[in-house]
Order: sequence, then structure tokens, then C-alpha cells
Amino acid sequence: MKDSKEPIEGASVVGSAASIISRDEEFAWTPYERVAMLFFGPHGSEGARMVAICAEPGMGRHDVISGVLAQAERAGLRVTRKGLGSTSAEDATRILTRTARLAEHGDGRAAIAFDDIPASDEGCIVRQARALRRLVSSGASVIFSIAPEARQLLEEIPECLVVWSSGLVSHGIAAAERRGDSHEMRSLTRGIPSLMRSLGDTKASSALPQAFYDAFGELVAASVRRSLTDEELRLRLAMLLLGRGTVEDLIGVIGKLPQDVMASLRADAPLFGVASSLESFECLCCHLPLALSAALPRLSALCSLFPDVLESSARMLVSNGEYRRAAALYKMLGCGGSDEVVLAHGAEFLEVGEVSLVRRALMGSTIDLGRGAVSSLGAALAAVARRGKTEKDRLEVSVSAESDRFALLFVDARRVLRAEPPLVSRPEALPGLLAQRASVHLEACSLLAGGHPSAALRLLVAHPRSSSEMTVSSALLDLDFEVARLLVGDREARGVSRPDEAARFLSATSLEGLSGYASLASLIRAVVTGDASAAAEADVLMARSERSGDRLAQVVALLAGCVCDLRAKASARANVRSLLAETVAEKSSLDYLGRVARLLGDVARFLMGETLEMGLEDGPRDDLSAVRSLVRAAMALREDASLAPVVPEDVPRDALWLVSLLATGIGEFSGLVRERMPQGWRRALATVEEGEDERMRDGRDVSVCELAGLDRPPLGDPTVPIEVTLLGGFAVYVRGVRIADSKLEQRSAKSMLEYLVLRHGACAKRFQLVEQVWPDCDYVSGFNRAYQATSSLRAAIAEIDPSLDPFLASRSSREVSLDMGLVRCDVDVFRALAREASDSRDPARSLTMARQAERLYAGDLYLPPVDALGYVSSVRDELKELYADAMVAGGDAALRLGQERTAARLAANALMANDLREDAVIVLVRALRASGRAVEADRQYRHYNNRLRRAGKHTPSGRLKQVMEEVGPASPGVS
Repeated sequence: MKDSKEPIEGASVVGSAASIISRDEEFAWTPYERVAMLFFGPHGSEGARMVAICAEPGMGRHDVISGVLAQAERAGLRVTRKGLGSTSAEDATRILTRTARLAEHGDGRAAIAFDDIPASDEGCIVRQARALRRLVSSGASVIFSIAPEARQLLEEIPECLVVWSSGLVSHGIAAAERRGDSHEMRSLTRGIPSLMRSLGDTKASSALPQAFYDAFGELVAASVRRSLTDEELRLRLAMLLLGRGTVEDLIGVIGKLPQDVMASLRADAPLFGVASSLESFECLCCHLPLALSAALPRLSALCSLFPDVLESSARMLVSNGEYRRAAALYKMLGCGGSDEVVLAHGAEFLEVGEVSLVRRALMGSTIDLGRGAVSSLGAALAAVARRGKTEKDRLEVSVSAESDRFALLFVDARRVLRAEPPLVSRPEALPGLLAQRASVHLEACSLLAGGHPSAALRLLVAHPRSSSEMTVSSALLDLDFEVARLLVGDREARGVSRPDEAARFLSATSLEGLSGYASLASLIRAVVTGDASAAAEADVLMARSERSGDRLAQVVALLAGCVCDLRAKASARANVRSLLAETVAEKSSLDYLGRVARLLGDVARFLMGETLEMGLEDGPRDDLSAVRSLVRAAMALREDASLAPVVPEDVPRDALWLVSLLATGIGEFSGLVRERMPQGWRRALATVEEGEDERMRDGRDVSVCELAGLDRPPLGDPTVPIEVTLLGGFAVYVRGVRIADSKLEQRSAKSMLEYLVLRHGACAKRFQLVEQVWPDCDYVSGFNRAYQATSSLRAAIAEIDPSLDPFLASRSSREVSLDMGLVRCDVDVFRALAREASDSRDPARSLTMARQAERLYAGDLYLPPVDALGYVSSVRDELKELYADAMVAGGDAALRLGQERTAARLAANALMANDLREDAVIVLVRALRASGRAVEADRQYRHYNNRLRRAGKHTPSGRLKQVMEEVGPASPGVS
């Protein structure tokens, strides 16, 4: 047999053409052009030819043959095509022979194709080769496809021109390079046509579509077809299960390798990614968990046929440290077959979150998790998987080996939440990345709980996460870093999503015991940024941590609730929370947090009117004591200024977060704090709060840009280069640069663009565009105007970025549409915010969304110069009502949360949009009465009554009259 990496050559001229066309470096030819040139000849008049495509399934063999036959039909040839993929070798031979006999009685002008000639024995191959030669001798050109295992047929017909797998994938790789696809996107497909088709227009930054994983699964299934020998099936199965490895790994799994098989796989099957040295391999998408999930169901039948390969592959993965992939294989093995290995590496499997696998192995062992002494692995499982109290009085753990100490690292992670000392002394002395990360985590938590976030941040920066794979220890470090960053006031790097990924990972049901870390990070972020959901999050975490015994989380939740109560002017409740936090902190030896609780309790009692002693605090002289001096000095402004302590000039870096909380949102007291603040403190605080709107400091929320996945106002998503803003005015931004209005006024470009952006699907028929924007024109001249308008917009955009074209014009459907993968509009973001504000049952969420909608709605929808059909006007009215709905819902939610002034403002916004909305009047009146402004509430009621009479409407409803008769704060909720 000839070398599988080179085409089989025939006569000198033909063979020369074949060798030239089939070279890997001939990237300019598409697979269809490559085969068509062989089939028809360079000049199209070389007579009958025979071409074979020898490639794996999924390489586009059928598509190429379809293209060649279509060209042959256009050239006037009689086309015949027969599929032999589901036939036996004997049947395929009979079909070939019968076709050749019929062709000999024809006129010779024919193109005949055979798909998937099956692998055959020597007797059938001789007959098949004879039939193919008879076809060519009769004047018919023949093209057929075979799988690599059927290549013995080619030895019998050396005159046949052959296109191999390399000829089908080389163009795909080159085309991807010419399109500018990232290396990551090219490596996802390796030029395999079926995978490239499934990606479509997917961008590098986008999530892979489900079609890609479906195509990948089909490719994997086809790669282990039953026409292969058992030896090659075992090899391919081992390679797909391992994902990547060396020849030595494969020998360890299946024993001896079949001769020359690695060279054959490198030439024929890019799915397996055999290296040029033939000593290693890396299967396609082996790093994608979803790809593994798509592949394993397609391999289950083969794994049942060769269970020894499955078990050996799993053991090899464990020895190579690939525990997540090994866990997927052990789950296929079922009970019993994997318990020994899983128990021996239980800590490593817990590290990648495979709690169910470890639990299954433990249940199959003799260990009793519920009574007496338990193993360290059982304790680790209980610590990470159970949110409730895992220890009755004291967990009795038997430590008999180094592996036990690794498992206890997870127990110590839970004990940090419970404010208990670690069981493992000097974890840094243990080998491996898990021990190193656990050591850093324990030290960082100790520094954070002790009031040293700057030192914690330095420690975490010095020990960065070295792997992109999400594990328990890496997730803990990510959240530690996020908390330290928030407390020192550092800004979050753009595009960084690791803390969110870590929170999602630890919030999984299987890791409930460690979910407190995710809740803590989320709560601290909400309090520091002033998110309106902070109070609700604090209540949830406080109740949950009390049930689970996580005392550190309980203290932090009490402190966060205390801050929220101070902002909500609920000083008595804040005082109670501070006393509870101080008590729990004292019992748990959380001295620093206890001092913070005392300080917040002093603020609450001061706001309640109590007179506090101005003596010095007993304890260390640190940054927290400096903040306490500032608070005492602020209080002295209302008591006796002569008793005010001296505030140190040095900026309290480790307590600047507390200064920010006290100086923001607590009414008059925050003003006193800022008044007594030294100049250096003010500069440091200004850096932390840079860019914040003073109006939003009483309850800062996640910004609209963050909610919409954006970076800067108004939109600013770097992956969506064109931004259109229509609320309160018309503007178009390209890569953040605004297009001058003068360039958009030409040829009614503004009117056309706004109409398209607002249409469902951003698409309109050409006649609809003409009727809306150019009503005085007939359709022919109107179509021309539409073309000129799109050209004008394209030119304006090209001045900033010539590579962008937002228009998708279809001659067949006669439509003009916008590519919404390139264009984003503020109207779409506003609609999502306003609807969520109206639909959410969570008051905090509803208020957050309403505030975002309020900020985004800079004014009514821009009315273009031409709106012939009134479409834009109708959308404008719809958005005004949607805005009013969101403001009423947000106002009602603010009342429920005790934020009367916010409720009044939002209700007033609703009335500005529609002054006859009674539900807005109800919210406004209740908010004004609850905030002690009964006179203004009466005036608003009279104004509304007068507006009703002028509009010829009925008198106010009984509900509104009932609200007017209520005295004091109204009961929450609007019916």
C-alpha cells in the first residue's frame, strides 16, 4: 500500500496534476474546486476520468460530490448517483457491475457517482476495480468516496486520482484565517467542514451554539464506526476517552498499538490531533466539558463492548491528574468498579466538585457518616455538601495518612465560615497545588477577618490562580480576591468574570456547604456599592447562616443589615443588629468584627438620641480606631465640640470601606462625618467613589451598562460596535465615536435607521420602507432612495471603521435588515428593564430595575423628520406607558422597603408620563403621607381630582379615597 499521506499517482501527466492539487499548501482551492479540476481536467476536455475521495465521515465528502455532479449536469452530462453506505460488500459489488454493464450501452457522456463504497475482501475488490475501469472505458467520468479502511480498492486502480482528508480540511483552515477568525475558533474545528458549518457566524467571544456540540457528537459517533477493526476501535475509543496524552498512555490503556495506525490517523482523522512526531495526540475540543458531555453518550455502546478500555482510561486520567474527565468516565462505569480509586483520590475529586461520585464511593464502603468517628474524607464530604450543621458537638476525625490531611483541607474551608480554628497545621507543607491554594485561602481569610484587606490583597496577588479550570480552591481564592478588592476600594478590571464564575460554581447544589462564601462576596459587593438588594440579601444570609452554624457569615450578615438599617433610618433595628453581631463575634473570637459592630451600634444609638461617652476605646491603635475617632468627632459637632478627639491625618487604608459607608447615605450624620474628615481622607475617598452620582448614593444599584453586559454609558459594549440611542434624542456611536448629525440628515437616513431599529427583528420589506420614509415616491424611485440612504449610512460608519456593514439586504426576500449582532439600541435595554420592574415579585429587584429604567429614559422617543405611517409615534406612546408602569411598580416597591422619598420621586415620574394614572397618584400620596408631608399629599390629590374633571372622567376611585383618609404611614402594597 502506498503511504496514506500522499495521493496515489497514475500516468505522468495525470499523476503530476494529482500531486500538485493535493499538496497541503495549495490553500487557494476550495474542496469542491480541487475535486472538480481533477474530475473535469484543467481545461475541461481531457475525457473520462476517475476520482476518489478517501476521507473520514464528516469531512464533507457528500457535499463535494454533489457540487461536482451539479456542474456536470450544467455541462450537459447525464448524471447518476448511487449511495452504497448501507449495503454489504457483495451488494455494492453487484451494483457497480450492473452500472458498468448499463454504461457500456450508453452514449458515454455521463457522470457517475458512488457514495461510501464499503470495505471489501480481496475478491470483491478485484470485481469492483474491474467495474470502475469499464465505466471509464465506456466514456463515463466516475467519482466515488470511500472511508480510509476501504483504501485497498485504490491499490487495484492506480490510475485513479485521489483527494485525501488533508485536501478537504486545508481550505477550511485557510478560509478561517482569511476571515480573521481567532486561533481559538480555528482550533475548535481544525478545518473539518461539518464543524465549520455548525459554527455559522459565531464570534470568538460568543458561547458556542448547540449545533456545534451536536455536530461534534455526530463526528465522534462516525469516527468509531463498526466497519473498523476491533484493534482500531479500541485505540480510537481510548484516545477519545483520554482526550490527550502520549503513545505511552495509549499502550498503558490498550496494550500494543496496531502497526502504522498513528500515521494513518494523523493523515486521515484530524479529530484525533496526532502530532507530527506521532508520539502524542490531543483530540479536538478535549478541553471543553460540554464537548465531553456530547461525546460520551455516542461512545456508551462501544464502552459496553470494551469495558476494560473504559476502566483503564479512567485510571490513566487519574494518574495524569485529570480528575474531572476521570469522574465522567467513572460515572459511566457504575457502582463498584471505581470505589477504590475514588476513595484513594477523594480530595482531588472533591476539588473539581465531583461530590456525588465521592458520596457514591463512600456509601459503598463500610464507613458510617452518621455515628462516631468518621474518616477525614467523610468529614470533607459533609463539610462541602451539607449546608446544615455537620457537627453535633465536635467532629471526631481520624487522621491516619497524608491523604487524610488533604481531605481535611475542605473541612478547614468550612471551619473558616464557622469561625473555628483549622484542623490541619501548616497546610503549606503538603505537596501540590490544592494544599498551596488552601494555605493561601486560610491566611487571606484570617487577614480579612482581622481587618487587614490590603495585606490580604498583596498575598492573593502574589499567589495568582495558575489554571483556567474552575475548582473549589481556585473559586475560594477568586472570591477572596473579590472581597479584598472591594474593601480596599480597587476598581474591577474590565471583562473580568472570574468572581461571578466562582460564585456560580460554589453555589451549586452539590457544594451547599461552601455556598456561604459566594453569599458573603455577593453581600459585601451589594453593601459597598449601595445596591438596593443588600438588605434582602443580608436577611437571607443571616437566617441561613444561623441555621448552618456559619458564625463568620452570620456576623457579616448582621453588620451588613445594620448598615442597611442606618441608611433606611431604622436606627433601633440597626442597634439590635449591632448588639447581636457583637455578641456572636465575641463568642467566635472575631475581635475585629466585634469592634466594627460596636462602632455601628454607637452610630445607631447616636441617631436614636442617646448621649454617648467620648472616651478613648480600649484596644489596638489601628485604622479602625482612627475611624472611631472620626465618628466621635462627628458626633461631638452635635454634642460638645470641645470633647472631639483628634482625628489622625494618616489615611486608614484598611478601613476606608467603613469610612465610605459612614459618609454615604446616612442622612445628616454622613454630612457630619464628611465635615470632620481630614483632607487626605477626602482625597482617598474621592478616588474610591470617583464617577458616582450623588443622587444615587442613598441606594446605588447595578448600572444599566452592567445589566446589559455593557461597559460605559450609554451602551459601550466592545463586542457590539454600533450603538443607537433614541431616548431623549438621536445619536449613533461607532466604536464609541459619535457620528456627526449632519451626516445622518442626508437622504432621510435618520428616519430609515430609526424605523429599522424599532421594527421587530430590525427588518422591513422595501415597500414598507418606502411607505414609511418616502410616501411621496413611487416604489421604483423609493427603492432607489432606500439604497441611497443605506449607502449614506454605510459611508458614515466606514469613516470610523471601514470593516463594519450593519445592513443585510436580500434580493430574494426584498428586505432590508440590520445585523443586530453589530447594532445595539437603548430602546431594547429600556424595554427589558421596565418589564422586569413591572413583573418582578421581589421588591428589591423591582426597585433596582425601576431605577435603571429611570436613568436610561433620558426623554421620550425621538421623533424622526418623516413618520408617514405613524409607526414611531405609536412606539413612542407605548414606551411612555411602559415607563409609567415601571415607575409605579418601582414606587410601590420602594414603599415596601421603607424608602418613601424614592417612592415619591418615581411616582412623580409616572405622572409626568401620564398625569391621569390613578395608581401613580396612590403611590405618591402614600409616600408623601409616610414621609410626613400630608399637606403636599392633599394638594396632589386635589390636582388629580381637577385633572379628572377637566378630562371628563369619573371621580377618583374608592381605593384612592381610602388612602386619603388613612392617617400616618399607609400599609404596604397597592391593589
